[in-house]
Amino acid sequence: MPMGFEVLPTYSPVGRDENHGGELLEKSGSAPRKILDTVVTLLSILAATAAFGFIIFIIQHNSFTPSTKNSCTEPPIRREWRSLKTHEREEYLSAVKCLYNTSSELVGNGSIIDDFTWVHIRAVKTSHEHAEFLPWHRLFLHIYEQKLRQHCGFKGQLPYWDWTADWQNLTQSSIWDDELGFGGQSTHYTYGSCVSGPFSHVALRYGGNGSVSPHCLSRVFTNYDSGEVGSMSGELIRPEIMGRLARSKDYARFRWMIESVIHNIIHTEVVGDLDTEVAPNDPIFWLHHVQLDRLWWLWQKEDPHQRLSDYKQHKSELQRPTSLQDMLQYNGLAEGARVDQVMDTENSIVCYRYV
Repeated sequence: MPMGFEVLPTYSPVGRDENHGGELLEKSGSAPRKILDTVVTLLSILAATAAFGFIIFIIQHNSFTPSTKNSCTEPPIRREWRSLKTHEREEYLSAVKCLYNTSSELVGNGSIIDDFTWVHIRAVKTSHEHAEFLPWHRLFLHIYEQKLRQHCGFKGQLPYWDWTADWQNLTQSSIWDDELGFGGQSTHYTYGSCVSGPFSHVALRYGGNGSVSPHCLSRVFTNYDSGEVGSMSGELIRPEIMGRLARSKDYARFRWMIESVIHNIIHTEVVGDLDTEVAPNDPIFWLHHVQLDRLWWLWQKEDPHQRLSDYKQHKSELQRPTSLQDMLQYNGLAEGARVDQVMDTENSIVCYRYV
């Protein structure tokens, strides 16, 4: 029985005395019987009308109340870049290049990629070094995927780069392949010179400090430990570190470690555009953050009852009010959402799984 409605006592149209009811009716003749039949008929009509009105009310009420039912019944699978078939990699690369050549919808000049970079620049202070980091980027990735579909006909799923498979030699990862990867580092090993491969000729609007500074995509691999240019260290994504991340007891600890250690080291060692607030300029940004989202997803799956609602700021960071009801904002790029609406990857807003 729906809440807000109570069952009314059954109405009896005739008050009847067991000892004298039959006698009374016999003495009354046929006229009272006709009156009684009429009353019963009228009451039946009234009851049917009331029931019909109740049904209409329920239908109308539900039509104005958004459904909260999970519409993600068959979530698609996001896979590691190297597990994709050749044609799938080619289709993704083609769609990404298409976005670099699609006119801006937000900033007025440049491309759709410049739109994402502009939004990221403005989100640095709110969506980084804060609990919001993981849910904000989860929805940011979803918006990016939707733009690939809308403007470039992409039909696949966002891939991720599992750099843990390359931790012993990040520089030689096939992700940097010039044909079926995202190109390597800048040809002259200096910031501002262009990368090799399929993104060597893209035109970018925003530079390292977030100002308008047209340039090409740049990467300068730099070893965090030794400072050597042309190499990268995978020490901070070695199995021991990744195991420590997976054993995090709460969201605050997990988010702090994945952002300040694991997330940052890839940005810091690839350098170039990726090492600044304009990181979305580099197509590797998306594969890197899909991997981070995957690691969060795996951690959540270990204890979904607890972890799908675990959302707190780390005690070592600047404290500000933090709630699952906080709104994730994207400065006009797309509609935002509440944090609690993207904690799970299988709902009416985002819908996917990982392998």
